[in-house]
This record gives sequence, C-alpha cells and structure tokens, in this order.
Amino acid sequence: MPVSRKYLLSVVFVAISFLPAGINAKTLDPKSGNIGGRIAIAAVPVDPQPANYAPCEVHLVLTTYDKDELVYPCSTWFQPAVGRYLFWLEQGSFVSYQSVIFYGGEPFHRTGMLLSKPLFRAGTVRIEDDPIPAGATLRVLSLQTARTYRPFDRVIKRGGRTHSFRIPAGRVIAGIFDAAGNALSLSKPHVVQQGRTERMVPRRARTAATLLVILDRFVGHPPFPRCASSLTIGNRRQSRPIVNLQAHDRVVLVWYDLDAGDARLDFRCKSDQTFARTLRLTEGNVTTVRTRLKTTTPALRPASH
Repeated sequence: MPVSRKYLLSVVFVAISFLPAGINAKTLDPKSGNIGGRIAIAAVPVDPQPANYAPCEVHLVLTTYDKDELVYPCSTWFQPAVGRYLFWLEQGSFVSYQSVIFYGGEPFHRTGMLLSKPLFRAGTVRIEDDPIPAGATLRVLSLQTARTYRPFDRVIKRGGRTHSFRIPAGRVIAGIFDAAGNALSLSKPHVVQQGRTERMVPRRARTAATLLVILDRFVGHPPFPRCASSLTIGNRRQSRPIVNLQAHDRVVLVWYDLDAGDARLDFRCKSDQTFARTLRLTEGNVTTVRTRLKTTTPALRPASH
C-alpha cells in the first residue's frame, strides 16, 4: 500500500520548519527534489555559518541506533532508507538541535521535501579509549536546552565509528548503559565550550553511591510545568540534584557522592504529576530509576506535511 503524502515526513514536536523564502532559493529548487521517481529530502541551515568555510552536513541516525549514522551535504537532495530517524545539522563549531522524522519513500509528485534548521554554538565531546562493554551503549546528553527542542543526545553502540562528536555548547554528561538502560558508569557534568574539545571518561564512583532518575513524559506545549524533587537517605534529606534537566519529553535528575543505604525519592509537578519510590543505594554503583510520567496536558499532534 503506498504511503500517504501527509505521513511522508512526520515531525515530532516543534523542531524543524519549511525553508523560509530567500534561503538558498537560487541554488535549490524544490521541484528538483526527485530521485528515481521518489521524493527526496534536502536540508539547509536558517543561518549558515561562513567562518572558515566549514562544510554543512545533514546527520541522520535510526532511532533504534542499529545502523551507522548517515551523513549528507546540506543543500543536496538525498534519500535514506524508509525509517524513523533522528535528524540534525552540523557546520563548523555550530550544530542544530535534533528532530525525529519519518521518511516514507513516497513517489514524487510536484516537490521534494525542503527543510531548514537554526544553528547553535557547539563544541566537541571526545570519549577517551573504548569503554563500551559487549551489549552496552555509550550515551551523551547535553544539559543545554533551547526553545522547545528535544534535548540533544547521542547513543553509540560498541564498535561505532567514532566516540568524538559535536554537541551544543554548555554542560554535558556521559554514561555507559547496559541493554536494559541501567547506568554502569556516569560522568559528572562537564562544560563544553564552542570550538573546543572536551575529553570525558564515564567512571563508577568507588566509595560513594550515585542516583540517576529518568522520567519520560510529553508536554504538549510550553511553558513546561516545573517540578520539584527530594531525596531522603535514612532520616537525612539530601541537597538538590546536581543535574536537573526538565524538558518537554523527559526529566533527568542526578545525585552524586551519596551515602549507601535505604532511600526515598519523591517527585511532584505543578501539573499534579507525582512519583515516589523507595530504593536501595549501594556503594560504587549507579542506581538507575526509569519510568514514564502520566501525561496531564493536551498533547501536540505531530506536524504532517
């Protein structure tokens, strides 16, 4: 059954836009977006960065992360395999935030799919050595948010081509995770500066416990409800988490250098979302809590084109 045109490229949340008038209009004609009789995709930055004449690249990776990352030049038509991808642009010391898109490989009719993205300052993260055990993944998360974009993250499997990549400038954490999504090791936040390389090695604390909390959610539109968390170990309430990322699609909290013992985690949002759990923190380990918060605000339907 042919794929309906309106489902050819579905964009999750407000993340990409059609090409504004005037941008690359002289060099890329939407009517030329035809490869082998099927619709092609092209992408350009809203504000290209001419410094050092750095090439602009389109990056795609399947959301299942089971294939290598695909890279295409900006302002050039291309066709990936049918699938659901994370999509972003890179140019020099700039990077866009990511979108989730679905490419359906529909037959060409009138125009190709011409997309644009704004660029933000970026640096490079390099993970030293090859710390990824069999069946595990390396995950890097930018704590720098912008507008309503999903937080920028990377997932690299063992044997991936590179452990060095661009990421928005600002605070970032990295960790090694097993196949179930539990952290085996976790770095403390590092600050990535524009145009600089930050070397990171996720490590497991030897004499303390670490708590990582990942709460998936979907908030249909800003403002995002602010949420408060508290952690009590024994009878002593802990200080606020060192990492407190609150975005439309997830909340990420991290406490470092904790005492081992029985603990209680409480989480509450102004939108009446609540979460509570008792857990056991152990010395030298990263305790990982993952769950999905119930949606209490109307969801924004994915854009259809």
